[in-house]
Amino acid sequence: MVTWMQKLPDADGLRNEIVHQRGHLNQYSQALRVAGAKLILVGTPTACGPEDVEQGITDKTAAIAFTGLYASRGLPLEDVLRIAKKHGVPVIMDAAYTLPPRSNLKRWATMGVDLVCYSGGKAIRGPSDTGILCGRRDLVNLAAVQMSPHHGMGRGLKVDKTQIVGLLKALQIFASQDDAAESAAREAKARYIMDALKSIPVVTDVKQVVPAEGLLRAWPVVTFMLEEKFLGMSTREVVELLYSGDPGIWVYYNNVLCPGGITMNTENLLEGEERVVVERLREILSR
Repeated sequence: MVTWMQKLPDADGLRNEIVHQRGHLNQYSQALRVAGAKLILVGTPTACGPEDVEQGITDKTAAIAFTGLYASRGLPLEDVLRIAKKHGVPVIMDAAYTLPPRSNLKRWATMGVDLVCYSGGKAIRGPSDTGILCGRRDLVNLAAVQMSPHHGMGRGLKVDKTQIVGLLKALQIFASQDDAAESAAREAKARYIMDALKSIPVVTDVKQVVPAEGLLRAWPVVTFMLEEKFLGMSTREVVELLYSGDPGIWVYYNNVLCPGGITMNTENLLEGEERVVVERLREILSR
């Protein structure tokens, strides 16, 4: 006899609808569908009211999804929690981009979010294929049933024991560090990169930008443009040369913060690596 656990991702006959604001839809929303959920999209890409969320709730609603990265779009978390409580459905929050501050490790569950998902990589800097699920014990236990050593959906996605230990150690280190000191170090690296870029003739429009989308952790990134006509190569070619070098340097090209240009994020630069980035860029642009 096939149990409900082994039935997924075939969710026929189960409560499998997840209410999802359109403005919160992103590439990671696919993970909900993979588990067998049907996304009920409500609101518009830029707005969502309480009535939109409530109209999306039916007798097949399993949960309401909320994306921390896009919290400034649509209905705020507090209102989502109020509606969820009224209808007796849990809230699942993608909180991967809400760290730091470190206080957010407990904030969302304390507010009443039923399941909170953090990336083991990103700000925590643990193994990139690990993550943390916390919140209501009964729901976390149900998720655990899907994982090894059981034979649910997550059986083929099990994490190695060494990765679990690595994540726990990374979390200990992350929790022990200071938000202000970390922010100051990133600011200093960004200033160094900016000052260096301003001395390169083919580099223009150098800016320090602090992303302010939703609950996104607010640290500075450096954006700049290249004078392709005088450089003799395209910005994309410069990006590819950075990535293919030794060491490989990955930057954002043509993203929302700098259309047609380059964005450099100091988030994961170790001490002194900002100098490596600048030296490599100078080498490429001096060709």
